[in-house]
Amino acid sequence: MKTYKSLQYRLIAAFFIIAAVVLVAVAAILYFITNDSIQNSFQQATDAYNKVLEAEVFMVYVTDHNWDNLQSRLEAVAVDNRGRPLHLIVTDADGYILADTFNSKNIGQLHNFAPYSESKKDILLPGTASESCSLYIRGSSLYEPDRFFGFFFVSCAAALAIAVVFSIVLSKRIINPVQKLTMATESLAAGKLNIRVLINDDSELGQLADAFNEMASEIESNHRSNKAMVADIAHELRTPLTNINGYLEAIQDGVVKPDARTITSLSEEAASLARLVGDLQQLSIAETSSLTLNMEEVDINILLQRAYLAKQHEASEHGIAVEYEETELPKTVADPQRIYQVISNLLNNAIAHTEQGTVLVKASHDDKNIKVSVIDTGEGIPESELANIFERFYRIDKSRSRKSGGTGLGLTIAKTLILGHKGHIGVESVQGVGSKFWFTIPIKNLSKKKQKIEELI
Repeated sequence: MKTYKSLQYRLIAAFFIIAAVVLVAVAAILYFITNDSIQNSFQQATDAYNKVLEAEVFMVYVTDHNWDNLQSRLEAVAVDNRGRPLHLIVTDADGYILADTFNSKNIGQLHNFAPYSESKKDILLPGTASESCSLYIRGSSLYEPDRFFGFFFVSCAAALAIAVVFSIVLSKRIINPVQKLTMATESLAAGKLNIRVLINDDSELGQLADAFNEMASEIESNHRSNKAMVADIAHELRTPLTNINGYLEAIQDGVVKPDARTITSLSEEAASLARLVGDLQQLSIAETSSLTLNMEEVDINILLQRAYLAKQHEASEHGIAVEYEETELPKTVADPQRIYQVISNLLNNAIAHTEQGTVLVKASHDDKNIKVSVIDTGEGIPESELANIFERFYRIDKSRSRKSGGTGLGLTIAKTLILGHKGHIGVESVQGVGSKFWFTIPIKNLSKKKQKIEELI
């Protein structure tokens, strides 16, 4: 990266330009506002100092009535406000030099008026009506604009230098976190998913670093989940395919006859594969936000009754009683097919994990939500497993087969569909006592419409 294109260079240049513009503006304003008043003040001080010098010449004549001590008296006072010697010349009325503080040899000579005419001060001597002498002052002005504004511009230059130093320090404080984030982003793009950025800053840069770290964690988590999902899919597909392939090889070798029993086994394995592929397809559609919900006014009680009646026969074959507790519920707007699928998945899960006892289906509501609960008296779920229960392909008992434990996607699909309805889903369980799976959906009174899932986990 070229230096002049870097962000730090641009920040320093911006600070410098701003500081320069501000200083120039302030200097111009101060000059136009204060120059006349400062010059007048210095001129008044200069005039007052010149009066003192005139008074000194006057007092020499008053005291001595001659000019014998004028040279020494003027040499003693001929200094300006900075201690530099002043060139003072006093002449009589005819222009002859009476005193010269720079060269006493000029006394008695005729003075060349031209260089000093602008600083000439005529002094009327006491006791005379017309006799006078002239005082020529060179370098007595207290107002020195070059020195005054020179000092001002030096101060401006120092201020600019300080501004540059501070801009370098400040730009580094800004650039260093940005550079860290840039390097971390490049590392993340290169596949280093465990990269994180540590920036101790409460500003927007710190918030950006926190957001980056959250994003990196999410990417790493999704990457692990995807790898695990691919492994799980391969494992889930391998078993039925192996069984089917084994049966077919056995038939080819004449070990197994292609009778009704064999065909039934092959059909069950094929159905298991079809079920797994169907669940994967549903989950893929839902998680890519392409699942369309056909929203219409729904009576949740009707869906609960349908699911309850559909599962009664299957449950009774396993010695499990399915019960339905009907409650008056308000109608709401939802996709009836998808809500029925959720209820069915929860019932399937409850029946699969209950050896004996009952599975209860019930519902309740408040002002905002309808809550559906499926309660079983099954084996329960260990507390340490509750956080993962809605993950895809997750099984508490790893030894369970698909026939007894399902595909491992039913609860994941249920969660996705409920989130698509802007609802919530959860589980409460005590190991050895049973589990309670529940979900809520908001109560709405809207006309029939189609709505796509926008927020998924």
